[in-house]
Amino acid sequence: MNDLKRRLEEDRSLRNTARSIVLDQFLRVREAASGKRIGEQLANRISGETLLAADRAAGSARSHGIAAAVIGAVAAALWFAREPIMNFVTELLGSGDAEDTPNDQIVDETEG
Repeated sequence: MNDLKRRLEEDRSLRNTARSIVLDQFLRVREAASGKRIGEQLANRISGETLLAADRAAGSARSHGIAAAVIGAVAAALWFAREPIMNFVTELLGSGDAEDTPNDQIVDETEG
């Protein structure tokens, strides 16, 4: 009988230890799943991601703004210099008689 009592005490001790472990885990899960805890985690995550996205957007806007300004300046320079550029290209390609004649005045020489 003494052996049975000792074994019963050991089993109760193991049961109580397992119960306390399970209860501790349950309380941790309940705390993690509480509305306040989820709200805090969500707010921290959103604010962190928002700050990161805003920082990336600011850097991107700066680099895109510089690129847009350079492209705009080149386009404006080409627009204002279009006449001299066209004259240079015309001289470079050479000027033939057909190019100097307007399209409606070109005569087909094969016709008699």
